[in-house]
Order: sequence, then structure tokens, then C-alpha cells
Amino acid sequence: MGDKTTVRMKVKFVNGDEENYEFRRQVEDEFQVVDKIQEAMNAKFLMIELQNKVQVIPFNNILSIEFSPPPVKLPANSIKGVSLV
Repeated sequence: MGDKTTVRMKVKFVNGDEENYEFRRQVEDEFQVVDKIQEAMNAKFLMIELQNKVQVIPFNNILSIEFSPPPVKLPANSIKGVSLV
């Protein structure tokens, strides 16, 4: 697709801290997004390349991760069209 949308990611940690990141969409093909999500869920660490360093965050320290905008394609077990009330 070649979409270079800016993605915002909020990482909430189990200790209550939050980090906000912004980057260009990493996957060109929307159908590869599902594979990348599954790979990330099976990993033990979230690795983020910042300007002049790499940040490695163990997933057991992460409470949740939010992405905006969401990818068009999501894993089959995703619940879509949900409203937060």
C-alpha cells in the first residue's frame, strides 16, 4: 500500500508510568500487520530504536500498548467496532 501514516503508540507500564512514541507505519502491506502483531505477542521484549539508542522493554513490565490509528487488518480474535463507555 505504501501508506506512510504517522502512528502514535502509548505504552503503559505496570508501575503506572507511561511513554508516548511517534513513528512512521512500519509495515507496507496491511496483510503483514497481523503477522507482525502475532510476532510481537510471542516476543519477550519490545525493542524500540530511538534517535541514538535502542530501548529494550520486557513485556512483563508492560500493562498495555495503544496504537493510533489502528491498522486496517487485525488478528481474527480481535473485537472490532467497540466503544469505550
